[in-house]
Amino acid sequence: MSKIVETVKSLAEPLLSNLGYELVDVEYRKERQGYVLRLFIDSPNGVGLDDCEAASRAVESELDRLDLIPHSYNLEVSSPGLERPLKKEEDFRRFQGRTAFIRTFAAFEGRRRFQGRLEGVGPEGVKIVTAEGTYILPLNQIASARLVIDF
Repeated sequence: MSKIVETVKSLAEPLLSNLGYELVDVEYRKERQGYVLRLFIDSPNGVGLDDCEAASRAVESELDRLDLIPHSYNLEVSSPGLERPLKKEEDFRRFQGRTAFIRTFAAFEGRRRFQGRLEGVGPEGVKIVTAEGTYILPLNQIASARLVIDF
């Protein structure tokens, strides 16, 4: 399944970029109703229903033309939401100053979960300031990261 995800990413990224959208993430999995291919998109102005429909049409026509997925599936396109995932180095840079929740693959200085203010990203990793202190987490050790809504 990861080969399909990587192929869809490489196909969809330039198509969506030409429409003014950023491809945030791609999921492909089997669910109760069958296979689902989910694309999460974003743009500087946010994402609405019309944006999702435009992105869906563009990607769907290419997927149909290339016949990459050998069985039936549902294509879903949506916004990543307010607690959007942080996947790329550029995401950590773009959302510097915002609150994030980061989980690492292995314990780092005795812990695997970090919530705090993103202070940037550099060659050493992502800098996050938590209530317990400041940490620099190597990018290759980050299992998942997402924004946290500040109230």
